[in-house]
Amino acid sequence: MNGETGLWLGLTGERIGAGDAREFGLATHTANAPDLPAIIDMLTETGDPAVLDLVEARLPATIEPDRRAAIDRFFSANRLERLIGRLEDEAARGDAFASATLATLRAKSPTSLAVAFRQIREGRRLAMDEAMRMEYRIVSRMLAGEEFYEGIRAVVIDKDNAPRWRPASLEEVAETSVDAFFAPLGPGELAL
Repeated sequence: MNGETGLWLGLTGERIGAGDAREFGLATHTANAPDLPAIIDMLTETGDPAVLDLVEARLPATIEPDRRAAIDRFFSANRLERLIGRLEDEAARGDAFASATLATLRAKSPTSLAVAFRQIREGRRLAMDEAMRMEYRIVSRMLAGEEFYEGIRAVVIDKDNAPRWRPASLEEVAETSVDAFFAPLGPGELAL
């Protein structure tokens, strides 16, 4: 993705519209929902993706350039702790975006944040098959751990929206525990 928007989306879980998806490099074209049946028909008839150019809606991006610049500035940090520190510094100066982003990140599992940060940073340099193996290792270990189930408990089962993460803070997340999510699975490794 363009700039640091991938890391921003990955860590915060923010949602974006079609225009922003195109602007950030996630999509090549945008279309209005009522046009989708006709687009499908045209693609089915011709098999030519160039028909997308004929129906391009050019839906506008809604994330302003200033916000994109802030995303790039904060999320370009090479360590998660530095990213959080930048947000804290700017939030203390009254930056609304920094404050809101910091609140969003503080609600997330500290372990999951640390793993996702490393995953996205390392994933940039990996070939597709290597990235899929890394993803599989992480998911396998997330499902074997407690954080995933605690998140489900807090949101779906008890609906108290008060997860009790262990560890409870980013400072308590040991580098060795993050490393474990990325370690090879031995005979359980994903075969591609």
